[in-house]
Amino acid sequence: MSKDTRRLGRTRRVVYQPHYETPKTKRQWRVSAFVRPLIYILLFLGAAYVVIISPLFQIRKITIRGNSVVVAGEVQKAVEQALSETPLSRNIIFLNTTQISDLIKSQNQQVASVRVDRSLPNGIVVIIREQDPALLWRSATKAYVVSNDGYAYSQTTNNINNLITVIDTSNLPVRLGQPIVPASFVSFVKDLQTKLPSLGIKLAQLNVGETTSEIVVATNSGYSIRLDTTRSSDDQLNDLKSTLDALKKQNKKITEYVDLRVPGKAFYK
Repeated sequence: MSKDTRRLGRTRRVVYQPHYETPKTKRQWRVSAFVRPLIYILLFLGAAYVVIISPLFQIRKITIRGNSVVVAGEVQKAVEQALSETPLSRNIIFLNTTQISDLIKSQNQQVASVRVDRSLPNGIVVIIREQDPALLWRSATKAYVVSNDGYAYSQTTNNINNLITVIDTSNLPVRLGQPIVPASFVSFVKDLQTKLPSLGIKLAQLNVGETTSEIVVATNSGYSIRLDTTRSSDDQLNDLKSTLDALKKQNKKITEYVDLRVPGKAFYK
């Protein structure tokens, strides 16, 4: 290899590199460490004012539904009382629906349950479910309407259509809003009212003494029926039917009473 050839082989290669101009950055405005927290505080205070203080969420409309016997004005008064408890009580966001429900029920025994719904932005709907009258309870000279739950919720001076009357011969005092009999007792009495006519027996009067576990049914047939309210009414009425059928075949009748309190047996006179 010649000398000129060696020199040519060591010739340095030049690589082209394009030149880019660095773009100029825009100056950005930066919030100082003092201004940023101040903005957050102002935003928070503004939101708090709108939610808590401004009239936007202050309850101004109260709608009452579902009442028939219960006077709407009495419910309205109870709601207003609950809304005036604290400065935040009237705010729909901080509304204590349980407090309103409890207050309405405590002031009116005819109310069985209450549901309070929010109607944004400034209204509430109070939905009333009234007590269902189940029977009439007479003690001494007073009469009380009793609910299906066994609560005496109203005093009355008149008989109510389709309500069976139970007379407390022991004349125990009754307090409105308090349970006077178990719910099972009410169910038992309603069963008698429905099922006795199928046996050809018309219920004239019901009497209880010192305990509601026993009941005496006065009938239009001239005799009484003694039953145990803690047992099935069907079982006892089946025993009664068997006894009446047997006596009919023998051409006999019950003259004074039939006692069905012993399971599977019927004692009569």
